[in-house]
Amino acid sequence: MTHPQLVATRLVQNRYPGCLLALLAGSIVRGEGTPTSDLDVVIMTEQDPDAPYRYSEQVGNWPVEFFVHTPASLQTFFQTDMANRTPSLLQMCSEGLVIQDLDNQAEVLKQQCRELLAAGPAALSEKAIRAKRYHLSDLMEDLSGSDRRVEMFYIGSELAKAAADLWLAHQRQWSGNGKWLHRALFRAHPETAECLSQALEKLYCQADKNPLLGFAEEVLTLVGGPLFDGFDSRKQD
Repeated sequence: MTHPQLVATRLVQNRYPGCLLALLAGSIVRGEGTPTSDLDVVIMTEQDPDAPYRYSEQVGNWPVEFFVHTPASLQTFFQTDMANRTPSLLQMCSEGLVIQDLDNQAEVLKQQCRELLAAGPAALSEKAIRAKRYHLSDLMEDLSGSDRRVEMFYIGSELAKAAADLWLAHQRQWSGNGKWLHRALFRAHPETAECLSQALEKLYCQADKNPLLGFAEEVLTLVGGPLFDGFDSRKQD
């Protein structure tokens, strides 16, 4: 199989020869690649009128995803990452291998991303916390009242995600989606991640919902407890 950095370099030279900056990122760069890993290539250019956009294709054995941005859109997406507390593009740029750097700005950009990641997300507003408390409380009620195994699995999955995200928000730690949510939780606090993993194992293998409900209750305790009575989405902070 062709080396991923060589593949990325050739693609950039052929597709985006005049780009200001190109970075190769993703699990391959981190040494965590699997047989299904793709190559994430971040492009910063002033020559593509369609930017920003995302484009995917199969190149030989490699699935490749291009994240094409202008300098301005890259900064806008960084702000979106921070607001959503899911720093996917920030992470890619901070850890990416430099494939092309026409104006010698790669290290400046990477340092900016490292500093933003190290600072962590902003604290949630009181209104946002109340909304998350209400959502998690509602999921707990659904799971508590469910006696259908398959429904328990669906509810449990949503509850686990909501609980993990709320725990991370309370700790002012970055969150994520899918596998990245577990990785974010594990990076922030391995013991908490393991506790949630064991609770999910109990639910899926033994249909025992109590450990997961207990985990969610502990998370809610950190932010004021369950919330139903008196919740009003019209109320401001």
